[in-house]
Amino acid sequence: MYDENQIVPNSDTIREELLWMMTHEEDFVNAISGSGTDSKDKTLTRFDKWLSALKEIVGIPMTEPRTFSYQYKKQLWESNSICAICRQRIQIVDDAEVDHVEQYWRGGKTIPSNAQLTHRYCNRSRPRDDIQLDTGKKVDITASAIHISQRRSKAKYPRVVSKGEKTPRQAFRIPILEVLVELGGKGKTDKILEKVENKMKHILNPVDYEKLPSGVMIRWQNTAQWEKYVMVQDGLLRSDSPKGVWEITEKGINFLKDSK
Repeated sequence: MYDENQIVPNSDTIREELLWMMTHEEDFVNAISGSGTDSKDKTLTRFDKWLSALKEIVGIPMTEPRTFSYQYKKQLWESNSICAICRQRIQIVDDAEVDHVEQYWRGGKTIPSNAQLTHRYCNRSRPRDDIQLDTGKKVDITASAIHISQRRSKAKYPRVVSKGEKTPRQAFRIPILEVLVELGGKGKTDKILEKVENKMKHILNPVDYEKLPSGVMIRWQNTAQWEKYVMVQDGLLRSDSPKGVWEITEKGINFLKDSK
């Protein structure tokens, strides 16, 4: 459908969008996880969502790059992994995003002097109507989260969550590791989720406690289990544990120590 010369110049943008969809696009996450991933409905959902995303990306005029390169993002992260918005450490490079200080759509250039390293979640939660982000006035993500937590949906059925509303997947990483250490290194899914919930009660909001459109799983539990999958890929949890058992690796133990 697309020629190589259409895809290659947009490869960094495509990669960033895929990472976002795999962690925050509810319908896409449901279509690539859980049971029945080879069903017709889930296959069509994956195809339609990804095709739509590609159309938006490839359709962007490329008079100049809109997205900073992955190599530049990695360089920034290795030199200073502090998020420019929340001022917290970004644990892994794939949780980071490089954005324009002066918005691209406002005329901001994709150049190093107009770049800032942020958490993907923080960046996509911040207001987009600012001409330039004053680094002396950080976006109050906490206040936004409190405001969201006070909202209650009046819809009869679970709604599609907008970007930035649910607790981000990355927030579950440290609590999961802490629980596994407390349990002696491994534990069963139900026990781990119970203890993770106790650690995160001050963070989880009503959106997190909504049921997914499938009507079976609670949203925060789905997010936590998706983070578990990512942690296995990152080598923080064992990939060969028995079904239903989560087990920390030596790398996971060291990661937890380094995060303190």
